[in-house]
Amino acid sequence: MQIFSYMILVAGAMLAAFSIEEFLVSCTILDDGIVGISIVINDLNRIFRVSANLLTSLLLFYGLL
Repeated sequence: MQIFSYMILVAGAMLAAFSIEEFLVSCTILDDGIVGISIVINDLNRIFRVSANLLTSLLLFYGLL
């Protein structure tokens, strides 16, 4: 039963990542939160989206943003 829960969790994360990459980014639709901030940073600086997402997460964690 525990393995099934992890499989569902991984499937949901993959579905969320796919929808962000295919719909929000490709259609230049902004989302709110960390994803939206990382999309804007990526469009302005042309850095990798993962790096922008990590940067904004760290800034929010430490209260600098």
